[in-house]
Amino acid sequence: MAIPTITKGHGQASIVVIDEIGKMELFSGKFKSAVDKAFSQPNSVVFATIPVPKGKPIQFVEKIRSMPGAKLFTVDRNNRDSISTELVKVLVGE
Repeated sequence: MAIPTITKGHGQASIVVIDEIGKMELFSGKFKSAVDKAFSQPNSVVFATIPVPKGKPIQFVEKIRSMPGAKLFTVDRNNRDSISTELVKVLVGE
């Protein structure tokens, strides 16, 4: 069900939320294609969760992590209730 949701709205301004882009999800070529397409839309903002690198990096995840314009936030117990304020600031361009 995730793929139609990720690809919905291409061609218009949109916000796409993807929870999560991890090892298991990447066994689906259709999912990877939908994620690539979401990140390639110039008028969309993508909020996605990716795993913290441990051991062997996941190539597709590292590609996302190093994209121009990517902003990375680490969510932990100390900031999980307040990080939404930072995310809204990014969204509105502050």
